Amino acid sequence: MIEQTELLGGVYRPITNTIGFLECRAETAAKAFFAWKDRTYSRDGRKLRMERRESASLEACLASLLPLTSRPSRWVFIETQSSWCAYIENRWRGTDPTPIAPLAGDRLNSRGIRCTNIPAGESPATILEVYRSTWSELGNTERSICAMKDGSSWTFDTFGDPFEFEQIHQYSANRIRDRFTSKMLAQYLNQFGISPFDESFYLTPNCVFYIVDIDGPPLPNIKEYSLNEAVT
Repeated sequence: MIEQTELLGGVYRPITNTIGFLECRAETAAKAFFAWKDRTYSRDGRKLRMERRESASLEACLASLLPLTSRPSRWVFIETQSSWCAYIENRWRGTDPTPIAPLAGDRLNSRGIRCTNIPAGESPATILEVYRSTWSELGNTERSICAMKDGSSWTFDTFGDPFEFEQIHQYSANRIRDRFTSKMLAQYLNQFGISPFDESFYLTPNCVFYIVDIDGPPLPNIKEYSLNEAVT
């Protein structure tokens, strides 16, 4: 069996570059997000709305995020075959991970995870961040592991205490990009019951998701991109 290292073979990049995971049902996460962002977006003739949908495939779910935009205007929360739901938005460079930590710790009192997997392109990166359900004076990041190309060179950084399942010996590999790979990212997430690159993980049995979007005039100075335009 070939081990998958990209969701849907990378066809939906950059949508799938970063996926957030929240340890709760998709409906719960979508409602919390809606309550958090409603005041921000429901003004100037616009209204934030939320809708439950089902599709026969994950591809159809991700296609509901198109067109991609320079500022996010649609967010989906997808049920999975686990206690976690997935969070993805329609930002043209991929999901901004910034909301995941506060959404988990402030709004949901649940754990959260950032999964970034960009194996190719100008800025390849493999990033795992695990967020606690509670905050301290240092925030709620429990663990962070990052191998990425920053400009012309690769960097590798970690934060927090390692989990027992981590392959610590790999962090000393000669090539920095080999210190934390897509395969390792998938193996680590498996320990949380998450299979990030397996399409069937998101089918329950249909793809059930909640979409939050903005109804009304487009956001000012917003640009739209097709999937091909965003990739290039």
